[in-house]
Amino acid sequence: MLEKSNLRLTVSIALATYNGEKYIREQLDSIAAQTLLPCELVVTDDGSSDETLSLIEEFATSAPFDVRIYRNESNLGFADNFLKAAGLCEGELIAFCDQDDKWVESKLELCHREFADEEVMLCVHSSVVWTNETASDRRWPDFKRRLVISSNTSDPLTVYPGFSMVIRSSILKRITHAARPTNIHSLSQARHPMSHDQWAWFVSSIFGKIACLPECLAFYRQHAQNVYGAGRERNVLQKLRLTMNSRNYCALSELSAECALFLEDLTKQLPDEFRRASIISERKFRQRSQLQKIRSVIYDEAVGFDARLVSFIKILLSGGYLPDPSRTRLGPRAIVKDLLFGVPGLYRLKR
Repeated sequence: MLEKSNLRLTVSIALATYNGEKYIREQLDSIAAQTLLPCELVVTDDGSSDETLSLIEEFATSAPFDVRIYRNESNLGFADNFLKAAGLCEGELIAFCDQDDKWVESKLELCHREFADEEVMLCVHSSVVWTNETASDRRWPDFKRRLVISSNTSDPLTVYPGFSMVIRSSILKRITHAARPTNIHSLSQARHPMSHDQWAWFVSSIFGKIACLPECLAFYRQHAQNVYGAGRERNVLQKLRLTMNSRNYCALSELSAECALFLEDLTKQLPDEFRRASIISERKFRQRSQLQKIRSVIYDEAVGFDARLVSFIKILLSGGYLPDPSRTRLGPRAIVKDLLFGVPGLYRLKR
């Protein structure tokens, strides 16, 4: 039974499409089968040349909710296409929807319940990875238990897929995404703004609570056309090799500094109830940026042992290796890696 205070909240679905005819109908049918129906389905199409829009128009004739379709005049890319769809939604909650997945019937109902707490800005649920029309044993996201994360107590740069998210529309309307920081996935390539899902987590983690659900409420389809898939699983050694790179920490330092500047400018525009959270997060990003810059020296092949050791000691004495779920500090795992691989220079063996 839904909480009485929660019954007033309407749910919009933001569906961004592009040449999705192969799977779109199955996704639409799973939306229509929800135990809690949305008030609307808002579709923004990024220039499909197949039958995607025809299939959606056909679905709209019998859908048990309003379906509004918008054709972009130019290609926006998946992130801005999703954010455009969200901006056109009229519901108080917005569920991001990929065109190629399939939802479990109780998805919207279970996520909807979490917003009975007015401080919850985002709900993220677990999902089953779906390959070759078969549900695998793998889950992504994979939350082991229900968890409610308070403001500024998690890493704002965490990335979970948008299809697993339902967000309170007010947070998206309150904070403009036009000049949002860089997407963490693009640090080693041409820089791009945060994707819609990273942006949703970023603002929600700073300005409110996030509810994480262990229930698998969607089938996350994997195929050759995924923009971002579930990714391949790596062992500990492979993960270590990927992160033992000075450029990696320099880039993370730059991104953290960028986020701090973004929040500094944003704070001036925010109402009082949001300003304190923004200031706290800005300070954390500045501290994180400094630590990552120092850490980059430990993995710089151009410096000697003494410089690596001095950098390690600086981080140690500053408390940079202390536990911190918000990832302001580097944490205790980092001290093990830096002491065993970084300072002695053993990371060079990654080749």
